[in-house]
Amino acid sequence: MQCPVQSEVFELPGRDSFKSSPENMAESCQEPTIKDVINFVRTIDTRLVEIERKLHAIDSLKKKVCDFDKELKKIWVALEDRVKRTDTRVCALEEKVELVDVGETKRAPG
Repeated sequence: MQCPVQSEVFELPGRDSFKSSPENMAESCQEPTIKDVINFVRTIDTRLVEIERKLHAIDSLKKKVCDFDKELKKIWVALEDRVKRTDTRVCALEEKVELVDVGETKRAPG
């Protein structure tokens, strides 16, 4: 014997349930009417449309996150370049300071 289908699977919140529920059909061995089948198909279609809408929203968010990630990578690369240039300048200044310090110590009578 086949397990009866639960009607809440096919019902949308806030709507009345169908006049003949799948449990009643299974218990009474009735075939669903074409109207019942059409109602079930419409309900499934409505749910699929809602799922597609949510998936579209997720895709839109995914695109925004990817674009944001690209921008962050660009900023990170620019920041790394600036750090390299700054490090080069600092190293050059440190060398000059060391040379001046060495020169000062050589000149100063000890």
